[in-house]
Amino acid sequence: MSTALTIFLITVVLIFVRGIPAIRRTVFLPLEFEFKVVKREELEPHQQQFFTDIERQLHALGYELEKIFRVTNLPNANITYAFSSISDSGRCYATCITALNAQATTIQNYIEFVNEFTDGTVLTTRNSSASDVLAHLPGHTVKSCPGVTDISALRHKHTEQMTSFRAVPASRQDNLLDLLNEKQRKFCDHQVKCGLLEWKDADRLFYATTRCALRGIANFLNPFADNFTPLRGLSAVLAGIGFPLLGMIAVSPYLGPPYPEALAIAVHLALYGAAGAYLGHLFSGKTFIWSFLLGMVPLMALDHSLPYMYVYPCLMACTANWVCNIKAKFMKQA
Repeated sequence: MSTALTIFLITVVLIFVRGIPAIRRTVFLPLEFEFKVVKREELEPHQQQFFTDIERQLHALGYELEKIFRVTNLPNANITYAFSSISDSGRCYATCITALNAQATTIQNYIEFVNEFTDGTVLTTRNSSASDVLAHLPGHTVKSCPGVTDISALRHKHTEQMTSFRAVPASRQDNLLDLLNEKQRKFCDHQVKCGLLEWKDADRLFYATTRCALRGIANFLNPFADNFTPLRGLSAVLAGIGFPLLGMIAVSPYLGPPYPEALAIAVHLALYGAAGAYLGHLFSGKTFIWSFLLGMVPLMALDHSLPYMYVYPCLMACTANWVCNIKAKFMKQA
């Protein structure tokens, strides 16, 4: 077994051993949401700026702000703007989620258009970059468009998708928060039936099962999930493989004797560090696994088999993860 494969398998095993108990302990959902309606002036400056731009774009599409609220009994801080339109029986939601953890403060912002139909089916079109670990409710279609940042384009995709439904859109109901709690109860019940959540009387919460934790880890290890797009994938390959590979080939004639080996190591570390910094800037998550896998390709292509050579992809992965975390903190403060 090659050194690269051994390192990768050990890393995967550690992720499973540490990840499953952590997910089962920290991932939970309430049976009902506890809502707090808020005003614009209660938001932080970066949140006001984010939502002001969204309001402007949605106003141009005929949507007006209906309600601003938080869900206070979720593990992550959140704020949601709900919009409605006289020309649309559905709603548009703009959500900002802040996850505080030991590594960094990460922010996920996304827009979703939701329409219900007279036969009970539901269509949701969103630009969230996160993949779903929990199961969708029967009859609920979720179309993810992670690369679509223009709200009018996202709305156009949603409208196009609506034409494939046989039933006509249902009338919009006014009791928004009650409707969201009704949906939450059905959602949690469905997750229990699927074996993804289990109820704990002591906490009066639904917690992730081992099956749910395994799905979450598999999603984490899948480089093509979440915020992956073909363009980002191509950029990642060019930077993560092409830059170190071409750089190592270009400087190799100048790194042999009589030059010290330390010079070669320093140059290789610089190449991998620069590639890792770019990958950390490119992606908003999974930078460690992406960078580690990409960073091993040049070594295998050039037949570098010494154990210490695999410090380079580890450096690329750590640099990418560090830059990604710094970018998330900067976004929060912007």
